[in-house]
Amino acid sequence: MGRLTLAALIANTKRNPTMTESEKREAEAAKVAPALKEMLERVKTPMYIDMMTVIALERMVKYRAHINAGFTEQQALELCTK
Repeated sequence: MGRLTLAALIANTKRNPTMTESEKREAEAAKVAPALKEMLERVKTPMYIDMMTVIALERMVKYRAHINAGFTEQQALELCTK
């Protein structure tokens, strides 16, 4: 079976009109749980942590470049968060 997106899992659950809302929520949680577990395992890996460190450093470099170019701290922050 191919991997389903979260939206597809939720849509599949909502199509069953005989399920109560509580049963639908429980079914959604059961379907989403493996994907969440996989995501949590992935973010614990050294490679993921290194990648996030590089992204953070890149953001800081961009922020400092805006400051050096004459923008205020607030302007630099706004430019870096867009």
